[in-house]
Amino acid sequence: MGQSATPLFSATETSYAPSPTLRSSDGRHAKTSPTGIQFEGSWSWQLWWTSSTIDARMWGDRVNNTNTYSTGTLKIRLTAATHRANWGDTINGYAVDEYQLGQLGSLQYFQNIDTGRRAGTRPPNGTYWMTTILLEWDGSNWYYVDFMVNDTTTTIGSASGAPCNQDLNGGVVCLRNGRFEFVGSWTDFSNPPVTRPLIWTPVENINATAGFQNNPSGIQIVMRVADGCSLSGTWWVWLGGFTDAGWNIAVRDTVTGRTRSFSRSGQGGVFPTTTRDMTTFSCN
Repeated sequence: MGQSATPLFSATETSYAPSPTLRSSDGRHAKTSPTGIQFEGSWSWQLWWTSSTIDARMWGDRVNNTNTYSTGTLKIRLTAATHRANWGDTINGYAVDEYQLGQLGSLQYFQNIDTGRRAGTRPPNGTYWMTTILLEWDGSNWYYVDFMVNDTTTTIGSASGAPCNQDLNGGVVCLRNGRFEFVGSWTDFSNPPVTRPLIWTPVENINATAGFQNNPSGIQIVMRVADGCSLSGTWWVWLGGFTDAGWNIAVRDTVTGRTRSFSRSGQGGVFPTTTRDMTTFSCN
């Protein structure tokens, strides 16, 4: 088992789950294979923006060096990418925030990583594939050695006021009289894995359950939007699951334009715990 190294910032929260992981290199200085330096476990990101500013937060379980030699300096970057990247692509887009981790020795890892909410660089209004990138410095250039990309896009700036268009069999459900849009997908254990839309069933306008194509009525994921406005000034989003398959759910408040992504990679025999977000979605 590897040894823990100390990251350069405090690490406090690990309750959210990972986006589906793809591996990529920076097209400007492309490496031809994964380097054994990778994201592991549960990862997530969060954005807050106005017409001129943006704040960002990234947090997750672990960055692991599986090699028997030390890494260069590592950092993580949240990028608003203009396309969904695949291995070997140049990742075109806008760097919203990045944070340096430091170096890892042989078989070491950073764990419980949390950048906290930080001022970022706001991209132009538009729709993006939010991509969390792990980079390594080799003495002359930064290389992309791993990244995670969401299955759904995020609209920055113009999302406020855009209606929720429900498509229950196509992965989209609208709750709270259409204020909240949930766009979900799941990924199976086949080789290569296949990603399909979740099949939603709304319940009383505040809850929704989700099933898979091979068992549409089976409850695999449960979402709830609770009204916490009188207590905290925010809506509370709850997420629970009964599947060890991978999934990704993007939540959007159509009134404010705020978004949040909940994701998990497939882990055979490992089931998610209940997650609650009480801060992202303000009632105003």
